[in-house]
Amino acid sequence: SYIVSGKVLSAEGRQGNDARIYTDVVFEVHDVAKGAINRGSTITFSVIGGRVGPLVLAATGIPTFVEGEHAVLHLLELPEYGLIPIGGYRSKVVIFVDPETEEEEVVVGDETPDNEGELEEAPGDEEGEPQDDDEGESIEKFLQRSMPPAARHEAKAGRMPVRDYMRYLRAIANSQR
Repeated sequence: SYIVSGKVLSAEGRQGNDARIYTDVVFEVHDVAKGAINRGSTITFSVIGGRVGPLVLAATGIPTFVEGEHAVLHLLELPEYGLIPIGGYRSKVVIFVDPETEEEEVVVGDETPDNEGELEEAPGDEEGEPQDDDEGESIEKFLQRSMPPAARHEAKAGRMPVRDYMRYLRAIANSQR
């Protein structure tokens, strides 16, 4: 499996031979947390769903992709399909780019307005989720151990710099080897 951050260079809808609509995505890799993909390379994959002219297909649990957006992707390579996003909506974490500073951040924890400003601990029951046991550490523990106070404060407010988030993901991937 692969975990990469980068930018969507193109996201083009097409109608397949099965009459379903797919989106072909070209993604430029900026950083790699897991897998043998080079920084600066481009990867391509397709997801079900998208738009072709007036026709739209939305697939439940499948992330959508828009040209120019930045994201962290969790991908799996299957021999019969190539690269595919793995983990439903969680396979894509949108990166927010500050237009003034160009600082890249991700939202961590629960994104609902009721919990705005709080970092919610993940339950750790699902595969690939950070766990608070021997296999990995929670985001909160990682923040306490490795980030300066100002960055810890922003992460607790629900934002985390992408470079720190990727370092966190790398630590989890390396602990599972």
